[in-house]
Amino acid sequence: MARPCGSGRVASVRYPGNRRASLIALGVVAGLMTQLACGDAAPVSDDREAVVVPVSDAPQRLNGCDRRTATDLPGASVRLPFGGMFGFAFDPACITLAVGTELTFVGNFAQHPLKPGRVEGDAVVVADNNPIQPTSTGSQAGFVFSQPGSYGFFCEAHVHERMLGAVFVGPTPMSAPGEPPVAVATSVPPEDETAAGTLTATAPDAPLRAWEDRLAGPDKATLPPDGRLMRNVFRGTGWETEQSVPELPGALMEVWEVTRYQPDAPPTAGHIAAAQSLVEAAYQAAANHRWFDFEVGSREGFQPSAGDPTHFSNIEFMLDDAWLDPDRPESLMYYQTATGPKLAGMMFLARSPDEQGPQVSGQLTRWHYHLWPEPTCLMHGLLMTTRAPCTDPDEVTAQISPEMMHVWLVDHPGGAFATAMEIDPDLLNSLLAQRFADRGW
Repeated sequence: MARPCGSGRVASVRYPGNRRASLIALGVVAGLMTQLACGDAAPVSDDREAVVVPVSDAPQRLNGCDRRTATDLPGASVRLPFGGMFGFAFDPACITLAVGTELTFVGNFAQHPLKPGRVEGDAVVVADNNPIQPTSTGSQAGFVFSQPGSYGFFCEAHVHERMLGAVFVGPTPMSAPGEPPVAVATSVPPEDETAAGTLTATAPDAPLRAWEDRLAGPDKATLPPDGRLMRNVFRGTGWETEQSVPELPGALMEVWEVTRYQPDAPPTAGHIAAAQSLVEAAYQAAANHRWFDFEVGSREGFQPSAGDPTHFSNIEFMLDDAWLDPDRPESLMYYQTATGPKLAGMMFLARSPDEQGPQVSGQLTRWHYHLWPEPTCLMHGLLMTTRAPCTDPDEVTAQISPEMMHVWLVDHPGGAFATAMEIDPDLLNSLLAQRFADRGW
């Protein structure tokens, strides 16, 4: 018998890291679940016709999203960026649309394969009427949502990093008679800007150096000025209140990320404009100075850092008073390839050992620092040279580095400002080839 809403199909999925989902028989799921609405919210049993219930009665949570707090994207055609500067995320991940809206996902599908469905542990439930189709190539894919309901989606490669979301189609449910109105919370930082639900990952109409306005002005944040958060990148810990000096590592160097913004707060339009302009300015500076040519970079003072095959630092730029200037980056990141060193990004340092990095793009621009298990020599307190004891009068002994931030000149899977340095060689070659195809560099 034909159904106006999908019955729901359960898929067995192999995820990265050799994690295999369990195969759940459709008949078992059908016997346990009752159809409540169209979409991925709940499958329907096979022995009766589906009943379409009012949207106000539909389940309101899906893939970690709450319909009442989802971002509304008005218009007949809207865009949803993912990956790139946003890292392992859709931005925004939870959205509401009017019936008949075309939603276009914008990003690198080869890095972030798009799949429809509700994620339940290692199983995925996909309603037959979910218009989202599996997509693993290209950079744009549009789907029209013609029926009210709740529709899930996720990145197959990074689902365990919680790269997933939901589309709620139809009017927002109203409160039941006699109940107080539903409060809709937002997590947008308190700025005179709107959440960037419809912005794309392309260059904005804002001035090329829009981040400089934010650098010169007060850095507004959702946390008190002296209340940052921190997390250990190598150990994968959760965010916690920052300590002035974390517990020293036992044997190996550790890396800590810091932020003055709530990590799950959506970036504002101003944050995204600043991020886009900073990345574009870094591209232009590298091209203007010809730093894509390793020999030119070496002649202009970018020399190997101690014990680091990737970072090439410029001591002159480290000691000037420039701050987050793409024309004077403290380090360039060259990766060794079969055809020689290739420029993959820049690294910026704070101007002094105790200075906090400016988050000109909100939580998108997280800074980080290194913590060493033993005393280390830093030239002028900034550039690591060797382990203690130090012999140069300009060296100081420390176990914590200045704060630093990367700006990637390839489409790093962790985002335009990702802390992680390790990139699979095959992936790097693919990213370099894509950059050359897009920009000629």
